[in-house]
Amino acid sequence: MDRNALGVAAGCGPALFELCHALANADSMQGMFDAVVTALVTVTGCERAAALAFDGAGVMRFRAARGLSVRYQQAVDGHSPWTADSRGAEAILVDDVLAADQLAALQPVLAAENIRALAFLPLQAGGRLLGKFMLYADRPLDWRTVDLRFAAAAGDLLASFLLREEAQERLLRSRKMESLGMLAGGIAHDFNNLLTAVLGHVDLLRGETLRGTPARGHVDQLLAVAERAAELTRQLLGFARPQAVEREVVDLGAFLAEAEPSLARCCAPSHQLRLEVAPALPGVLADRALLHQVLLHLLQNARAAMPGGGEIRIRAALGGSADVVELAVIDRGVGMDESVRRRLFEPLFSTSLDGRGSGLGLATCYAIVCGLGGDIAVRSAPGAGSTFLVGLPVAGRSAPPKRPATAAPVVATTVLLVDDQEVVARALQGALSRGGYRVLLAADGRQALAVLQREAVDAVVTDAVMPGMGGVELVQRLRQLRPELPVLLISGFVDEPLDLPRGIPVMHKPFLPRELLHRLRELLSARAAAEPGQTLSGS
Repeated sequence: MDRNALGVAAGCGPALFELCHALANADSMQGMFDAVVTALVTVTGCERAAALAFDGAGVMRFRAARGLSVRYQQAVDGHSPWTADSRGAEAILVDDVLAADQLAALQPVLAAENIRALAFLPLQAGGRLLGKFMLYADRPLDWRTVDLRFAAAAGDLLASFLLREEAQERLLRSRKMESLGMLAGGIAHDFNNLLTAVLGHVDLLRGETLRGTPARGHVDQLLAVAERAAELTRQLLGFARPQAVEREVVDLGAFLAEAEPSLARCCAPSHQLRLEVAPALPGVLADRALLHQVLLHLLQNARAAMPGGGEIRIRAALGGSADVVELAVIDRGVGMDESVRRRLFEPLFSTSLDGRGSGLGLATCYAIVCGLGGDIAVRSAPGAGSTFLVGLPVAGRSAPPKRPATAAPVVATTVLLVDDQEVVARALQGALSRGGYRVLLAADGRQALAVLQREAVDAVVTDAVMPGMGGVELVQRLRQLRPELPVLLISGFVDEPLDLPRGIPVMHKPFLPRELLHRLRELLSARAAAEPGQTLSGS
């Protein structure tokens, strides 16, 4: 190596311009790494240089090298002093490898490669360690005399391009989700009406079938299948309809301790669940129910990856920056290769060989975490297990207020049900009647207004889209005529109706009859709290 050449980085402007041009025109990430290593050798005068980055399992691997044998690269792979969890990594300069105790295990391979001095230069951006550059000398060297500014500038350039590639990949994934959402929204209305009717009628049939009979067993199976179909539909439509998220400050330590029993039940008897919570973690801004759903999906994935059993870890710790807390789910299962990792969060993509996987679980996690303002990623390699990393934003000092507790359940006598689909109306009528209500039917908004003129009605349940006067217009009219009347809007469409008066609840199909009864009782409870002294009947 020419020592005098090591100082030329001070005038590296043209070299940086050429490197930027090469990075912008590279047709692959490998091309970018090759361009940087070539520039390092040319500008610094070092005859040997390398660029390394973390693989899918979080292990530092060679991505490009000049002047280094394959045998050397294979021998030192995975011996980086930094891990993917490292924060604030600083350069490590080794003037003489023979005097470096931390390199004692690598002395034979270093000697075979005639390496006497090493420079570890971190490749980082946005508080994240992405990889490192390596410079090598064939004799002891005082690195303080070497101008490493070009290497630092080249690292900044490469890091910016790496982050750009990540952003483009996320954009592509987001567009795929949007396309699926448009497809789901197109078929949602009719399908959800049919499924709501199926759930309602099967639930009614179940109530009329004696326990312990073969017929009851068949009905229970039908109801279970219908509920599973409804759940899959809700997951699919979750990509098309942003979920209403009511975030609050969540202490992850307390949350995990509270959720541990239900999380443990998600694991098979041959699995052991272990929680690891770093001390003094700041609170995160999240929705507790959605966060619990994410963990259940990730645990199901970990369980499937370890069919023979083993330990599953859930770890909560600070992320790569002070404003992110990282929730990790770690398994020691079969792992996955790069081709699988790149498609893992795509809707309907599944690696299940037995046909049990719907391909919606991890895609649901992705949609939920992004909706919470966070990020989700995975580290994995074949045979090395998988680590799913959920980054959640740290909460500010002021927490959103929690919702007040629901008042005691209240049930009124008469409910007006408005729906143009007879099969749906009959199913919901049966459910409401069995819940103790007197039910009046109307096929559209005009019929509903006519019924209200001649009947005493305590609540209205109306479909959103109907011929003639739809549910949205009906609600607007009711707010003018009967502002105190509880109204529940039900919809089979993905997008929530527009121009609704404030405070009108919307319930999306498909749903179980008991879910409808629960929402109706909540509405009537709120009315009773505002108007104490009502005499109530029904259950």
